[in-house]
Order: sequence, then structure tokens, then C-alpha cells
Amino acid sequence: MTYYIITIVLLTLLAVVECSVRIPKKWEMVLLALVYIYLVVHIGMRWETGTDWNNYYLHFTTMERFADIRPTATSPEYGYNVFVWLMHSLSDSYSVFLVAHAAIFFALMIAGIRRLTRMTYLPLLMVYSVVVCVTGSNRELLALAIGFYAIRYLLDGRTKMYLLLVALAFMFHTSALLLLFFIFLKRTTRLPIVLAILTVCVLVGYSSVPQTIFEGIGNLLGGSAGTKALFYLIQSGAPDPLALTFAGLLKRLIYLGVVCVNRKKMLAIFPHYDLCLNIYLTGLGIYFLFAHSLLILVSRGSLYFEIYGPILLAMQVLLLAKNWQRVCVMGAYAVLATMLFLEGLSLYKDLFIPYKGLFLNRDYSRTMY
Repeated sequence: MTYYIITIVLLTLLAVVECSVRIPKKWEMVLLALVYIYLVVHIGMRWETGTDWNNYYLHFTTMERFADIRPTATSPEYGYNVFVWLMHSLSDSYSVFLVAHAAIFFALMIAGIRRLTRMTYLPLLMVYSVVVCVTGSNRELLALAIGFYAIRYLLDGRTKMYLLLVALAFMFHTSALLLLFFIFLKRTTRLPIVLAILTVCVLVGYSSVPQTIFEGIGNLLGGSAGTKALFYLIQSGAPDPLALTFAGLLKRLIYLGVVCVNRKKMLAIFPHYDLCLNIYLTGLGIYFLFAHSLLILVSRGSLYFEIYGPILLAMQVLLLAKNWQRVCVMGAYAVLATMLFLEGLSLYKDLFIPYKGLFLNRDYSRTMY
């Protein structure tokens, strides 16, 4: 766990520097490049660390010919398969592929963060604490990064370009179709209506209605969609009244309170605040609706929405007028980031702890699944 904590501390210290010291543009970019390289090495040079290792490793090793890009159960999307084939053509080393994957992911995420928040290290800290826990979800993470980067075009009113990138993300993971909802969320947030909708989602979520609807949609679509729906239903099992964990609920309620209370002030700083808020609130509704019956589906599909929670929280620091005030709250952000990290690891702690990479804990043996 030490490696992860070092990364959280490093990003926290850089956030302190960013908020308290004016760095010349040249050195700012040098520092950003060094942090980018560090993160790429950190995630890209892992070995037998993270989820879905066996499936994606086997998929890479068998992608030797262009004919192999046809959809499979492991990777039914052509975009990801072509990417894997191209990388395998350059090198048959899976580590080279992972480094390239991490390089693309962090390049897109950092560009998106800087566009949305006018900051780098605090929102990067908050995002890292969330996404590091799903490291290994190769297809989903690339789709997430493409969609997150594409939001700039939605803000600029370039809807066609946004749709083009959504189509690209869809080629890496079909769940990227959820990004289409973002087009309809570019509107003023009406908090009373939002709270009423969230209340209904909580009440309906306790019933068997979401599971029944999802099962019906899967049967209607049939084929691979039906198979995937059945998989989620089997994995989720019967509705668990404790699925909506106290920690998860508390975290979301804190987010909801902070980002909504400061909404008017934040709009004066970020005109696009309502779009980010609406995206996060939609994800919150999805969570409340399905967390009791389809927790696996929620954990995978809601990331497109929930990634905006940490982004919105990071934005709040700009409400503090003095640099020393911003520095003082960095400790609270670091604690929150650590809590998010630990919560995210709770399901697959054995796949992440300890960190195993090409140069660290190489001889450590773990059972992958």
C-alpha cells in the first residue's frame, strides 16, 4: 500500500504548491511532464496487479493477426481489439502495451481536468484515488478517458465533435453509449426537482423493479446483450438490503451537500458548473436506483458519471480567496482521497495490495482472477 500512499502524498504536496506559489509556465510544464511520466510508470509498469488481469493478458497474447480483431467474449469491441493488435504488432511485451494504455489514459484525463477546473494536481489527486481502484479495466478506462476529454466539445457547443468521440469511446466499450445522456444535461440545475427525483430513485431502488426491468431489456435484446444482462443478474444475486453501504451513502451525501450548497457561487467561477453537477447527480440517481439489485452494473457503468464528483469537490477550493486558506484544506482533501482509495479497494484488495510491478515486489506471488 506504501506506493499508493506515496502517490497520494505527492499529489497533495503538488496541489499545495499549485495553490500557493506562482510557477513560471516553462517550469510548470516540466513539472507536469514529470508527474505524467511518474503516473504512467506507476500504472503502466504494474504486473499481476489490478482487476481482469488474466482475461486481458490472454487476449493480448493471442492477438497476433489482423483477423484476430473479431469480437470475442473478453473483448467484443473492435476499437480495443484493433488497438491491441497494433500494439502487439509493435511489441509482444504486455508491459509495453500497458505503458501505452496508461500514457493515453493519463494524457486524456489530465487534459480534461485542466479544461474543466483550471487546476491540475488537486483534481488529479481526487481522480487518481477513484480510478486507481479500477486499474485493469482496460476497455472501460479508455472509454472513460475519451468521454472525459470529449466534454470540452460539449461545453463549446461542438456537438458533432462530441458525438464523434463518443462513437470512438463506444468502439472501446459499449457502455460509452451512456455518454449520450450528457447532451441532455446541459441545462440549469433545479435542486428541488433533483432532490425529488433522487428520493424516488431511493424508494424504487429498494424494490425489485430495477432488476425486473433490466432482465426484461436483456431478454428483449437477446444475443450478447442478453447474455451480459444474465451475467450481471447472476453475479448480483438477490437484492441485498445492505448493498447501499453506509460508507458509500455517506460519501455521496457529503458530495451532494457540498456541491449543491455552493452551486451559485461556483457558477460565477465556472459557467459549466451546472453541466458537471447534472452529470454527477444523474450518476447518483443511477446508484440509488440499482445499488440494491445490480451493484456490479452500477460499479462499472456509473463511473462515467461519478468521476465528476471528485472533480466538483476539487473545484470548491477556488471559493477560498486566500492561498493560505487553500493550503490549510489540502489536508482534508488528502484524507478524503485516502478514504476514497480504501473504499474502492474493499472488493479487490488482494489484487492491489501489495503493488507488484516490473521493479517492485517482482517475486510476490498472488492468485489472479
